[in-house]
Amino acid sequence: MDTTNTTTTITTTNTTNKQLFSLIIGSITLRRMIFSQVKEITTIIVKPMMDLDQRPRSVFVFKWKKLKTNIELLCKYGYYDLVKWAIEIKPGYSMWTDLQNCLRKVIHQASMVGNIDMLEFCLTQVNKMSQASRFIDEASFFGQNPISTPLYFAAVKGQFKALKHVLDNHSRFYIVNGQYQFCIAQALIGACSSKLAAERIQMVLYLLDIGKDQLDAYNYTTSANAAASMGNVDALILLKNASSQIELKSLVGNAIRNGHLETLKYIHSVEPVSKEYFSSSFGTGISDAIRGGHYEMVTYINDHLCPIKDTEHKRWHLTDHFLDCAIHSHSLAMVELIHKLDPQSCSGRATMTNAALNGDLHIVEFLHKNRTEGCLDGTVLDVALAGHYNIAKFLYSNRTEPIGDLKGDMGLPPNIYSMLIKNRSDLIIQ
Repeated sequence: MDTTNTTTTITTTNTTNKQLFSLIIGSITLRRMIFSQVKEITTIIVKPMMDLDQRPRSVFVFKWKKLKTNIELLCKYGYYDLVKWAIEIKPGYSMWTDLQNCLRKVIHQASMVGNIDMLEFCLTQVNKMSQASRFIDEASFFGQNPISTPLYFAAVKGQFKALKHVLDNHSRFYIVNGQYQFCIAQALIGACSSKLAAERIQMVLYLLDIGKDQLDAYNYTTSANAAASMGNVDALILLKNASSQIELKSLVGNAIRNGHLETLKYIHSVEPVSKEYFSSSFGTGISDAIRGGHYEMVTYINDHLCPIKDTEHKRWHLTDHFLDCAIHSHSLAMVELIHKLDPQSCSGRATMTNAALNGDLHIVEFLHKNRTEGCLDGTVLDVALAGHYNIAKFLYSNRTEPIGDLKGDMGLPPNIYSMLIKNRSDLIIQ
C-alpha cells in the first residue's frame, strides 16, 4: 500500500503550536506571503467542526508529501514551532525518505539564521532515525560540495554561535560526528568567504584551533583560495600563520581577477611576485581584472610588477586582447588606460562594434577619435535594432562603414528609419 498520499486529520486545540498553526492558515495575508512561491499550500482546510461546547474548530488535512516542498518556506519565515510540531508527527516507514528530506531543509535554513534550538532538535531527530536502523543518506545533510553544506552557509552568514554549538557537540550528533573533519573544513571555507569581518576572525580562529589535528594541506589551500577570492586578507594571514604549506603565489590569480588589491599586496610582500610570473604564466587573471573595471589593480600591476604590454596575453591569449576586455568593463577610464599602456592590444573593427552594442556612447566616441580601426559593416543597423539610437545617430553621422541590410522599417522608430534611408548610397533597401 502506498502511504505517500495518506492524510492525517488534525483538530486544533489550545496548545501554542496549534494556535500558531491556526493563525497562519486563518490569516489570508500570512498565507499569501508564506505560500506565494509554491503551487499548493501545506495544509487544506476541510470544514469547520463543532466541539462539545459548540465552538467551531478548524480541521486540516496534513500531507507529508507536500510538507517536503513547503517546509523551507515555513523555516524562511521563522515558524519553527510549527515545523517542530509537524516533524514530530511520526510518518510510516514508506514516508521515511520524506522526513529525511524535511530535516535536511530545516537544518539548512536553521544554519543560515543561527537557530541553535532548531539545529539541536533536527540533529536529534536524525539520531533517532539512525538508532532505528533506518538508512541515512549522510551526503544529503553534509554533502561533498561546500555549497550544499549547512555549516558552510552558517559560517558565510556569520552564525558563529550556531556553528560552534554543532561542532563542540559533534559527538552527540550522528551525521556530524561521522564527518567531523569534513564539517570543519567546509565551515572554514565558509568563514574565509564571509563578508562579516568581526565574525570572520572569530570563526577562523576557532576552526583553526579545533582543526589543528584534523585539517590537511588541501583544506588549508582551499580555504586560502576562498579568502583570496573574497579579499579577506585577515583570514589569509591567519591561515598562512597556521600552515606553512600554503603557497601564496598560487593565489595571485584569484586576487587579481576579483580586484582585491590589498590581497595582492600582501602576497607580494610575503612571496614576491616576479615579472616572469606575468610574462610566462597562463591565466594570471589580468583579463578578468580589466573586464571587471578594476582600475587600481591594473595600474598597480603595470607600475610595480610587470608592464601590461609584456604580460601573458602576448604569448598565451592571442585572441584575448586587453582593449577588447576593457570595452566590456563599460568603463571609459579603463579603456583610456589600456589604450595608453598597450595600444596594440586590439582585435580590430569588432572593438568599436562591441562598445556600440553595449550601449556605451562615450567609449564609442573615444575610439572614433583616438583609434583608426573603425567598426564592422552593419554596425549602425545592429545598434539601432538594439535600441541604442543615440549611438546609431553618432555612427551614421561620423562613420563610413556600410549601414547594413534594412528590410522595411524593421520596427524602428520613424525618425530613425527616416535617417537610415537618407543620404547613404551604400544602403541596400529590399
